[in-house]
This record gives sequence, structure tokens and C-alpha cells, in this order.
Amino acid sequence: MSPTFRLRWLNREGGELVYHVASSATIGRAADNDIVLDQEGVSRRHLEVRVDAGKLEAKDLFSTNGVYVNGKRVTETVLRPGDTLLVGRTLFRVEEQSEARVGETRALGATTIQVALDASKTEYPGGEPPTMRAADHLRALCRILELVNAAGPSEELYRHTLDALSQTLDAVFGAVYFGRDPQAAPVITIAKSNAVHTPSKTVLRRVLESGEAILANDPLAIAGIDPSQSLVRAADLAILCVPIGRGTEVTGALYLASDGDRHPLTEPELRLATIVGRTLALAVDQRRKAERIAAENDALRAEQVPVSDFSGKSQAFARVVDLAKKAARSDATVLVRGETGTGKEVLARNLHRWSSRATKPFIAINCGALAQNLVESELFGHEKGSFTGATERRIGKFELADGGTLFLDEVGELPADAQVKLLRALEERRFFRVGGSREIHVDVRLIAATHRDLARRVQDGTFREDLLYRIQVIELALPPLRDRREDIGDIADELLERWAATMGRPRPRLSVGALDRLRSHAWPGNVRELKNVLERALILGDGDVVEVDDIVLGSNVASTAGSPNAAHGAIGDASRPLRDVERDHIRAVLDACGWNKAKAADILGIGRTNIYEKIKQYGLEPE
Repeated sequence: MSPTFRLRWLNREGGELVYHVASSATIGRAADNDIVLDQEGVSRRHLEVRVDAGKLEAKDLFSTNGVYVNGKRVTETVLRPGDTLLVGRTLFRVEEQSEARVGETRALGATTIQVALDASKTEYPGGEPPTMRAADHLRALCRILELVNAAGPSEELYRHTLDALSQTLDAVFGAVYFGRDPQAAPVITIAKSNAVHTPSKTVLRRVLESGEAILANDPLAIAGIDPSQSLVRAADLAILCVPIGRGTEVTGALYLASDGDRHPLTEPELRLATIVGRTLALAVDQRRKAERIAAENDALRAEQVPVSDFSGKSQAFARVVDLAKKAARSDATVLVRGETGTGKEVLARNLHRWSSRATKPFIAINCGALAQNLVESELFGHEKGSFTGATERRIGKFELADGGTLFLDEVGELPADAQVKLLRALEERRFFRVGGSREIHVDVRLIAATHRDLARRVQDGTFREDLLYRIQVIELALPPLRDRREDIGDIADELLERWAATMGRPRPRLSVGALDRLRSHAWPGNVRELKNVLERALILGDGDVVEVDDIVLGSNVASTAGSPNAAHGAIGDASRPLRDVERDHIRAVLDACGWNKAKAADILGIGRTNIYEKIKQYGLEPE
């Protein structure tokens, strides 16, 4: 018996098409080829493969971009088992099989659909002879597999998939649904211009809940389903509804309706649609993974990681660390309170590092730095076209943090409507993207932080009381730097070492006078202010020792340490009200920056919204 050769096409999602060649077959872009590759780089009739005297031969049919065997361009050659054949972007592997087997269909992802190109060696699933309908099905499947492998938006994939199926099955209506709610709107629909059809929610519910496919040429006779109004209206149509999913996991449904009298649906159509439903599930899963990875990379690139580690020996600091390590053992929501610059994000990062979620994402977002009209989009993401400027789908911070930790800094700055949606997301661990219809489930541990008195904001009506209770399960209060002055030396040494390493120079040491000056300052900006002071000292100083004159504090940002304003930066600060110290420090920074508010906010380590509030609060104006 002469051998039958196989061309095995492995797609990127793990599914396969195996073409059996017992005599000859043509490959090309035109629909009358035996293997249709409708893709860029493939000519209408690209090449021919033929079995002759027990050998498989390939012949280039004067294609534009050529035929490549094992990476080399050929005009005519003998293909041997193990050879690779590249046509356009599609790579085939040549195999030899002494006997053609009966076709098999398994769950896509490990699917091998056996396709015979010779009538005497039929292996179309089901063992039926290759008909025009079977050829149409295979061409549609090839087209859909090409779409799966191609880059592009998911909506484009759904629309083209529906187009391919509706043409093949002569459907008058098609829709793609995602989620488990049959009442939700479809993601994509297509319909012939004169067709009016309302999808049956009863059929959708059955498919979404059971995971079984339904084919009904008589919708009123579907077993186990009581006729609904939509089914009565669809009495003259044939309905085909299959799950979109992998294995037992159903993530959506593919719904089609055709003219039952003119084009009744049969088992091959059901099999084709089922394979397409599984293929879509794989494609969507891969696209979401790629989308998530890209968004995570963007978040990491934009993230400003604090310079200093969480360190200190004072009792006040040690108590916070001990409580934080205990809190890290659970998934309870944590509220971190503390003045600006005390290291709330650093504590949150260490909570994440000490927890069982340490290998998962840590996603940080400063609520005070967000424009109010974009808060919901930043937290929960949005769909393309959901509002002006939404030119593509965006994954929100909640979704990016799935499995890990979400850190909401300055949570007290959230607008009222965002507070409502945040509360629901925390309680139910699910949400919708802005403009989306698919409910997204996440497993996220939340850590929130604020320098505000949230209890007072609840009394003022600007913060929800129920949200405060939800985020205040465990509360950690970071002490200001002035209450743990014994830690200043260790923190300063660590910061100097890091900055010196960045600048490629030996780490200088602090003189006794410089250390005394640091310890006597009130530090309204806390560790962040200390970092800025030491960075400035390292840049302006030349020697191996940071001297007292290198330390510029408080309102001396724009002057020398010996100027009349220096009194505000030394011991005198400790006896002044914190409000006065903060006001003078903010004014000094603004003056030093020429009232460039963005630059001043960056130096102070606060959001632009916050600095505008401070200017208004203290009635500050340029001199």
C-alpha cells in the first residue's frame, strides 16, 4: 500500500490541522485551492504537493514570495518526513503515515482535526464523504484559525469570526456573548439588513449554565425548555448556540440563527461551531494574558519605588513593624495612617513582601494625583469607545493586582462616586470595566493609606462611613520622624550610601554637627524631606564628610544655612506649631521653584491636587 503523507499545521494556541495527501493538492489564497491560506504573503495559487512513486513532491506555482523547505527557498523538491514547509506565515511539518486513520475531534487546545484531501481517504470528522458543505466548513475554520493567530483587537476577531460562520451557515443573525449573565448585552452582533431577531435568553441561559451546545431546527421543540416569547417569534428559524469555554469552564456563548426552511442545520454545523467556540476561548485567554502583561509592564515603568528600605530601631517604629508582620499573615484590608513622607508606601510594600502574595503583583496608585473624571477608569479599566478619548481597551489597577496587592495611597482623596464602586469591589471582589458588559472577578488584598483624618471627613460628609469601616479592618499608624529621632542617623547613613552608589562616588559620613542638626529639625516632610536634604548635601558637597553647612533645612531651600531664615530649620522648629512649620516650608519650596507648582509638588512628595489645596488652605501667594 502506497504511503499517505501528512502536512501538520500547528497553530499558536495549541490546536492542529492535519492534512492527508494521498494524490495531489494545491495551496494558495484562492477559495478553490485544497488548502486555503487567506493571508498576506500567499499567492492565489502558491504551490502544489503531489504523491508520485511513493514520494511527496512540492512545486512552486510561480508564487511571488516563494516556497521554503527547511529554511531554504526551492522551486521544486522532494519532501521527506521531518521537513518543514513554509508558505507565507504558515509552517507545515511533513509526516509519513502508512495507513490513514478515521478522523477524531477532541477538545481544542489539544485538538487534531483530520482532513483528507483525497476522496478515497476521507477523514472529515464523522466519516462522511467530503461535500461542498464540508469544504466550506474547513475553509471557515482555516480562516478563523488565521484570525486567532493574527494580531489585532478582540472585537475584530469576534466580528470576523461571526462573518465567516454566518456566510458558511447562511445565518441571518449572529452574536458573541461573554460572562454568565444571559440578560447582558452581546459584545458583537451581526444581522442581515432585513433580518429582525431577538436572541432567546432561555437558550442562552441553558448553554451558559450547563455548558452544553444546542442545535434546534424547531426551537419550540427543544427538550427541557419551555417555549418563551422569543422562541415563539423564532419558530421559523434554526437556532445554534454553543458555549465559549475550555473544558468545563464556560466564559460566554456563540449564538447563530438561520432560515430553517432554506438552510436547516445539521450535526457538522454543530461540530464546527463547537470547535470555533473552544478556539475563541483560547484566543481570548491568550489576548487577555498579553494585554495584562503589557499593562503590568507599563505600570512597572511608571512606578516610583521609594529609595529607602523600611528600617529603624526606635520603640515607636518597632511597634509598627511588629503589628505589620502580624497583619501580613492574613488577607485583611489594612489602613496605613501617617503624615506625608513617613513611608506609607514603603510599609505597604513590606506588608506585601511579608505576605503569602509576595510573588504576585504589587500595584500602587496615588488617588490624590488622579483627575476626577478618570478615577474609575484607572481603578477598574475601560472598554474601547466607552468615553471620549478611550481609543483602546485599558486594564485597570484592580485587574492588574489580581492575586496580589493593590495599594491605594491618599484614599481620602477619592470622589464620592468612586468610593461607592470601590466599596462594592472590595465586598464582592468583582466589577465591570467602564463601558463593559463582562463582570470581572479578582482576588486582591487592599492596603490603603492616608494622611487625612478620615473620621473627620466622614463627619464632613466627604468620605463614606461604610467604606471607612471596610478599609479600617487593621490600622497601622506610622510615627512622624520627629517622634523617632534616634532613627535619623541610621536612615541618613543608608540614604547617603544609596545616593553615593548612584553617583559613583564613595559614601561620605556625617559630621557630628551635621547629625545634630538633622536630629534637631522638626521634619514636617518626614523621611521624604530628609531624603531631599541629603541628596542636595551630597550634590553640593565635595568632601568625604557632610558638614553642618551642607545641611539646608526648612525655609533655607533657596538660601544658605547661615541666612536669617535658618532659624526655621534648626531647634526653633521643634517648639513651633506643625501648621506653621508646614506653611512656611511649602512657601519656601514654592519660592525656590519660582512658584512652579508641579515641581514644588514633586519636591514635597505630594500630588498636584494636594498642593493647590495647601495654597488655598494657607492663603499663600507669590511675593
